[in-house]
Amino acid sequence: MTAYQKKKNRQVQAAFSGHRRSIYRSFQDLVRLGLELQETSRHSSVTLFTDEHPQYARVMHDLTGDERQRIQHLRISSKLPRTVRNQLFSVNYLDREIRKDNSDHTRETVQFARNACNCMERLAVYRLYHNYIKPYRIGKREESTISHAERAGIPAQRIASEMRTVFTQRRFFSRTARLSVSDRLIWLK
Repeated sequence: MTAYQKKKNRQVQAAFSGHRRSIYRSFQDLVRLGLELQETSRHSSVTLFTDEHPQYARVMHDLTGDERQRIQHLRISSKLPRTVRNQLFSVNYLDREIRKDNSDHTRETVQFARNACNCMERLAVYRLYHNYIKPYRIGKREESTISHAERAGIPAQRIASEMRTVFTQRRFFSRTARLSVSDRLIWLK
């Protein structure tokens, strides 16, 4: 950030009324989800790659002994080059795409969403677009027709089936498959 952006950031943070432990709670939810997925899969442990934010280490420290054995936490410096070889590449890539395509998430500290719920709803719609509609072109120069979801292993037929109904059939909370904590919060506002 430039000197002006740092100054503006301090002003915004001073006026920000968000809960101080929100990063802690969000990462705690992510760790719980990782542990739940590990229980339902055949893998004996889960590995989380994060940057060196101190709240992440606090969450890992507060886990029980059994949970600590089931989940491995690898901290990677955010100062390393953001290349494909970086273990945080997927997160860095998505961060760059969100900042590029969504003005609520730009680095400039003078831009921010006035309504957090609306911001999260826009981000959920962007996730749909990025994962299921936008072509996967990482490391490729030629045109690609497969989506990011297909590249991740979701069958094209299943995606096409859901996409045919996503704009024409109303989704009901009671008929929806299990949602993540963040998706549940977005749905219920």
